[in-house]
Parts: sequence; C-alpha cells; structure tokens
Amino acid sequence: IVRAVEEGRVIDENLRKVIRFLFSCNLSEILAIFVAILLGFPAPLLPLQILRVNLVTDILPAIALIRDPTQPGIILRKPRGQGQALLDWRSGMEMIQEGALLAAGALSAYLWVVLFAGGPGPKATTMAFMALVLLHPVQAANCRSRTIPWWRLPRNPLIGLSFVTLAGLQWLSISWTPLSDLLGTTPLTGKEWLILAVAVAWPAILMQLAKRNGRQPSERRPG
Repeated sequence: IVRAVEEGRVIDENLRKVIRFLFSCNLSEILAIFVAILLGFPAPLLPLQILRVNLVTDILPAIALIRDPTQPGIILRKPRGQGQALLDWRSGMEMIQEGALLAAGALSAYLWVVLFAGGPGPKATTMAFMALVLLHPVQAANCRSRTIPWWRLPRNPLIGLSFVTLAGLQWLSISWTPLSDLLGTTPLTGKEWLILAVAVAWPAILMQLAKRNGRQPSERRPG
C-alpha cells in the first residue's frame, strides 16, 4: 500500500512538472515574438521554425520529465486535498515568470545579432531559434523541483540525453544544407556559439539561484 501511494504521488508530481514545462516553454515562444515585434523588430522565429519547436523540441524533455525518478521524502509530504486543483495561482505565476525568463534568454541572443552583428536576417532568427530549442531541456531540468537545485536531485539521464539529442538536431539544422534551406537557418561562427551559450546559461543560473532552501509547505512532513 505504501509503495502504491508513493507511486501515485510520483505520477501526480511528474504530471505537474510536464504541465509546467510545456506551458512555460510555449509561453516563451509567444513572448519572444510579441516583444520583438513590439520593439519594432521582425519576428525572431520563422513559421517552420515555430512548427519544428512545437513538434520536435517539446517531446524529448517532456518524456524525460514524465519518467523523472522519485524525489527523496515524497511519501512524507502532506497529501493533496481531495478538491485541490492540479495547478494553483502560485504555480501559474511561476510558469509565467519562467516563460518570460526563457523568452528573455532567446531575445538576448536575437538582439545581439540585430543590434551589434549585422541586423535582422537569417543570422538573427537562427540565433533565436537555437536559443529557444536549447533552453527547453534547461527548463526541463529546472522543472524537476520548485525548491531544490537540479544537481541535488536524483540523477535523470534522460534530461542530459534530451539536451544532447536536441543539440545534435540543431547542429544538423544549421549545417545540413537541405534542412537549413527548409528552416531558413545559417551556420554560426565560434563567437556566435559563445554568445548562444551565454544566452542559454544565464536564465538557467537565475532560475537555480531563485530556488530557496528548505521545503515548500506542501513538502513538509506531516505532524
């Protein structure tokens, strides 16, 4: 019985993680496009790039999250109330904040090209496209816990595998001519890869620093 209760809580928890991941990542796409247009720049993503993100990029990190291993002490948490919603206002606000941060990361790569390295064009959209895709597995790692940094959680090799796989697919997207012509991408220089790495890293660092130590009220031990 105890094992069954624990497994039920793991399923419930992982479902919340996937919802948080999908909502925040899809919101980041919308915000990145909206803010760029609001600032007077062309949309940072082309239609086929958006389709690629939605059909390919979301799947692997979501699978990694749904198979996330049990977190320590999950059986000791207070049970969720019978009428309690799957998501509350606090969760919704966290997803909005994370979506905005992910969008800011992608926009930082896009605007660097637009403002300092040649202006709008294939290079700028390539940088935004690459950043958004690589931020997906980063956000998946962040969604594993609301309070605990990812390096203190049980290992989930699927997260790393999703990052490596998506990075490989993205490399093909800019280096394999038939795919790059289809998606409207262009190869990146060493400096641009470095800028891209920074654009992906700084939102990840901020999200981990924002996690406070200790347990959420729902994570306290009963009694």
